[in-house]
Amino acid sequence: MRKRKFKTEEAFERYILKKEYKVTHSRKPSRPIPSLSNGDARIHCDPDDYESWVEYGFIVNSEDWTDEDVMEWVDEEWVRVTSPYDCSYQTFTNGIHWHRNPCGLISYQHYKSIDV
Repeated sequence: MRKRKFKTEEAFERYILKKEYKVTHSRKPSRPIPSLSNGDARIHCDPDDYESWVEYGFIVNSEDWTDEDVMEWVDEEWVRVTSPYDCSYQTFTNGIHWHRNPCGLISYQHYKSIDV
């Protein structure tokens, strides 16, 4: 076993505390993070904006899609408010941005808001 030399008592104390922390706190998350490649979308919310958010992920099995296929998907995913009243509290789409990645998959960002 290798002997360690510490210049100060504080350095020794820090070493012990770090060792104890590593034993009690695992590096792995407590729950599995869903994979974006399985079609599981993730959501990003701005803490200062309670009326909008962004869903992002990959379009599943989109390696062979043309730009026209992607535009059809965008039209299907677009959410419109059809209520004749203001402040219907329905979710609607602000925009959808997509990008063809070097691996062939298409990633997207779906910007959504609430009609308030």
